[in-house]
Amino acid sequence: MTSEISGAYYLTSSVRYAKGVGKAKAYLLEKLGIKTILDLFWHFPTHYEDRSNLTPIGRTLPGKKQVIQGQLVVVSRLIPRKNFTIIKAA
Repeated sequence: MTSEISGAYYLTSSVRYAKGVGKAKAYLLEKLGIKTILDLFWHFPTHYEDRSNLTPIGRTLPGKKQVIQGQLVVVSRLIPRKNFTIIKAA
């Protein structure tokens, strides 16, 4: 019976005490209405993106989200000035 009580207490404790959640993450979660561990369990995504359907590059349409697959042959990194990096991939 004590494990039942401690488990219920854990679910109603602040999300801040969950592993990996610091002050900043707790603040962001609270903006979503997530204040307790139980709130976190009952928070479901509002949408889901299906990324399993690949579109051939020749059939892509402008303005539409699509999943394509390719292979990078050359990747280079340019640093033209301090705190500015350009990654070039072909």
